[in-house]
Amino acid sequence: MDNVAQYNGPFSVTTMDSNSCEFNIASLNDLPQYNDWLIALLQSGNLSAGQLQRQIQ
Repeated sequence: MDNVAQYNGPFSVTTMDSNSCEFNIASLNDLPQYNDWLIALLQSGNLSAGQLQRQIQ
């Protein structure tokens, strides 16, 4: 079976307060920190559901 996961590499995310954060998702090991960050932003109201949807596609 082929590895079906594809990683995006370097990218930035701009939050609702206009701050930007840089990420580099190069492997499966990089995802937990990024996911925790997204969850914290959702809980604080600093990331909309639409923004989250775009980030996880």
